[in-house]
Amino acid sequence: DIADDDSADKDIADDDIADDDSADEDTADGTPNVHGKRAPYLPDNPREDPALRENPFVFMDPSTSDLKAVLDYYGIKESMLGRGFLSRMENGMFRTVYYVADSVRQIMDYAGSRLRVVNTGIKVFGRSSVKEAGCAYRLVCEGVPQLLPHLGDKYVIEVPFADLKTLIEHVNPLLSLMSEETQRRVSKVAPSCSVIMCYDPAKHADDEEKPFTRLTALLSIPCWRGGASLSAHINKSQLRSLNHRVLGRVADKNSTFKLDNNARDSDSVAISADSPAVCADDA
Repeated sequence: DIADDDSADKDIADDDIADDDSADEDTADGTPNVHGKRAPYLPDNPREDPALRENPFVFMDPSTSDLKAVLDYYGIKESMLGRGFLSRMENGMFRTVYYVADSVRQIMDYAGSRLRVVNTGIKVFGRSSVKEAGCAYRLVCEGVPQLLPHLGDKYVIEVPFADLKTLIEHVNPLLSLMSEETQRRVSKVAPSCSVIMCYDPAKHADDEEKPFTRLTALLSIPCWRGGASLSAHINKSQLRSLNHRVLGRVADKNSTFKLDNNARDSDSVAISADSPAVCADDA
């Protein structure tokens, strides 16, 4: 019996060694194993599973995929290039780019194709519906906190409170309604792409006009830069809340609250027709 136990233990040990050796080897397609366990997260593409209504998430290589053009356009700094960008591929194209932290990517890599991810990540880029846009993708409001520290300087524009007020109380406000400095900064950005308008209450503490509610943090709003106007890329509920908290306007859903619109001639309307007031994905 003792001899049998010894042989059994030896068999188990041999199996463990064999498993460890196979884990260190590359996969059949030449992809090295991660953490000495198994191949990175790469689900079947396309996965034909009637239980899934959407294509699976696939990690994107920011140096070789179509994502590179988007990152280069918005001047995304190297500090973010090594992070986890992923998307649901549809007919070889992606509509929305998501971002996940390194810890989430490690879990997905470790689990490999055995992990079926339904939802994950934060939206950072979305395909624009505007034809012949400067960039085919716009910045998504949800991902602004993650993108802001890594964006190119010309796409981040600091504004005084007067410009912030104009932006959130008008539909597609004309650039001519903004301050000269804001107009100058916006003019450096090509039309038909995204910019982020930032209001820092600490830097404008001495302004004559101030928010209705005291603000203590940086307020950043992604906008679409049209030919002659700007358009806030936030949904109606967020815009209603901003009007209430920043401007003190009644914002109850059952009220007659609505944004002020600008009277424009036909030429102005034609120029700014590519600037939707609310993002389709966020509405």
